[in-house]
Amino acid sequence: MVFSKPLYIEAFNSDRTQPHLWKKVLLLIFFIIIQTALTTLSVDYIKLLTEQGLTEAQAQQSAPVAIVFGIIAAVITSLVVVGITYLITLLIYKIFKKVLMKRAIFGAVLRYYNTILAVMSIILIIQLLFQLDITTVKIDSLNIFAPGNTLLGAFSLTNLLSGWLFGVMLHSNGHLPAKWSWLLGIAVFILSVVFTAIAA
Repeated sequence: MVFSKPLYIEAFNSDRTQPHLWKKVLLLIFFIIIQTALTTLSVDYIKLLTEQGLTEAQAQQSAPVAIVFGIIAAVITSLVVVGITYLITLLIYKIFKKVLMKRAIFGAVLRYYNTILAVMSIILIIQLLFQLDITTVKIDSLNIFAPGNTLLGAFSLTNLLSGWLFGVMLHSNGHLPAKWSWLLGIAVFILSVVFTAIAA
């Protein structure tokens, strides 16, 4: 197969024969813990709760509970997203009649998600260093020009990376044609923007 250079990363291709699942699962757990901790440190929960109508005293009492629920939600969301991405990838490979071991597909999905989590963690570290609240400003998005604008926050480098890397995974791991990999990658970018805008 002739690969398209912008969509080819050898590591995804090597996942076809050597998925190294345990390493990737441990890495996923590590990144989920790091990202959850960084997110917790980056959010001013008292400010967030007072904006919801609580008094300062009520917000201080409720903050620990909000933090715990935030951590649980972040962990569950990460695991659900990995599962959904795996099922979607499996479905795409079936549609395109790509015969690949499920371990190889799952290995590529874990590499895809670990890469995104690594980038998100770096962004969160930078935000923490500059004491920027992630509920107001996201430095990888267009809302850096208009803090608080959640719609602009949906247009982020993270979402762009998600779309491109999904196309890379399909092309490099599943050996899908470049045209379809680009189209599906663009679809993932658009969906990421839409879901981010709705969630905000």
